[in-house]
Formats: sequence, structure tokens, C-alpha cells
Amino acid sequence: MTNISKKKLKDKVFVAICDQLTNYISKLDNPGKTKMFLDGLFTESEKIMIAKRFAVIVMIKYGYDFFVIQKTLKLSMTTIYKISEKMDDGEYGFIIDQIPKGSLINKKIKDNPFWSYIETLLEMRMPPKVGKGRWKGFYKATEPK
Repeated sequence: MTNISKKKLKDKVFVAICDQLTNYISKLDNPGKTKMFLDGLFTESEKIMIAKRFAVIVMIKYGYDFFVIQKTLKLSMTTIYKISEKMDDGEYGFIIDQIPKGSLINKKIKDNPFWSYIETLLEMRMPPKVGKGRWKGFYKATEPK
């Protein structure tokens, strides 16, 4: 769980900090540097929270049932509904516009390793919680060819 200080920043300071962060991220010139930057900046729980939020947006855009999203990402229906409502209100408009159109089967998308990985993850759902070799099929499906 992320912790946020109860002491509120002045709006001017908050905007300046956000602008500076955006500028630094936009100047990173390759995915490797961006990953290193974000890995150094975010805690494990923050990365999980952001990744799950993004995955919900992707899955809703591609028409996945909320129950499938709940089981795959281990989220409550309340969380999924809140994100869905924000999508309906246009709060994630820019993010949604960055997700390739069509289905995840689209050839252009399949050629991109990131979207191919996401597709594999979504198609396989999640492995059983326990048992020998529970991740074997996932690793086999996602290993580079």
C-alpha cells in the first residue's frame, strides 16, 4: 500500500514537481533507460498498482469481461468499475488513444514484443495459485523465439 503524506503541497509546488518529472521522463531516449528510471523511482507496490491499472484499461478496451479481469488481475469489482467509469468519463482518453486499435490479434500489434507479451498474459489468464509447474506454460509461451 502506498503512503501519502497528510501534509498537502502547495499547488504551485506540486505543478512544478510534476512538470519536472514529465520533462525528465520525456528526455529518456530508449525503453531501457525509461525502465531503469521508473524502477528506481517507484516501489514494488507502486509499480504493481500502476501496471494493474494500465492492464485494466487495456482489457476493458479490448472487451474483456469484468469477471475475467477480476480473476486475471486479482482485483475487486469495485476497482474495475471505478476505472471503467473513469474511462467512460474520458479521464483516460489519452492513454486509450495510445493503445493499438483493433484486436490484440492484429499483425502490427503482434510484431511489437510488449503487446505480444500482454496478449499472451491475457489469453492465458493466470496460472493456478499452487502446484508444481504452474508457471511453466506461461514462461514457455512468452520466451523469445
